[in-house]
Amino acid sequence: MNTLKWLFLSILIISLDFAHPVNAQENLLDRLASPIIFSGNDSVAYRDPAVLFNENTFHLYYTVVRSENGLIYSYTATSHSQDLINWDWPRKTNR
Repeated sequence: MNTLKWLFLSILIISLDFAHPVNAQENLLDRLASPIIFSGNDSVAYRDPAVLFNENTFHLYYTVVRSENGLIYSYTATSHSQDLINWDWPRKTNR
């Protein structure tokens, strides 16, 4: 799980570097208490994050791995945020 935290933070920093001037980037990252957006449990895991910034919105794409009735399913999901703190609840993509 620790690797996932650093992977997400690295992707976030890279995406912010292209989206904002350095001062704005530092202000956004200073407000984050943790790089973890969604925490998994025994039946759900959130993996492979990628963040895009477009039209003042952060678009987070990732994989949700779910265990249901003894079977394991993987879905691509998305969430959105204006401030990196408040995120939409995960939604499966339809494609």
